[in-house]
Amino acid sequence: MSSLTYWSRLSLSWSYCKALTKMESNMTTMAYAWLLGIAMVGAGPPEPSLKRFQSSQMQMGVEFKVILYASDRATANRAFQAAFDRIEQLNRTLSDYDPQSELSRLGSSSPNGKPVKVSDDLWRVLERAQELSRKTNGAFDVTV
Repeated sequence: MSSLTYWSRLSLSWSYCKALTKMESNMTTMAYAWLLGIAMVGAGPPEPSLKRFQSSQMQMGVEFKVILYASDRATANRAFQAAFDRIEQLNRTLSDYDPQSELSRLGSSSPNGKPVKVSDDLWRVLERAQELSRKTNGAFDVTV
């Protein structure tokens, strides 16, 4: 049985979905921080023309705060928009409270015995959950 078929048969619980959403949020935040760190290596201190900007938005039931440096407000706003758009996209995929999210639709289609195509984002989260389950000898149970 393929992993995809296996996952399509699972009924995913609320607590599992919440943990995955939080994990994906943390992974995304770490990725942005890593990219920012790479960009700053060897760059020295920020250019005097760069200004600090901050924006926050409620997403996934929590406040997301983004702090960045840009030369002007318009550039900062484009970066904020890109960050918040990505968070919103992940929420549409991984939400456990939106019945139209990809995760909710996957859970409601189970078990029908047919493979279900899922997005790369959802597939990565499900693969990681399965890996955590193996590493913890089932203590982290994706199906609970």
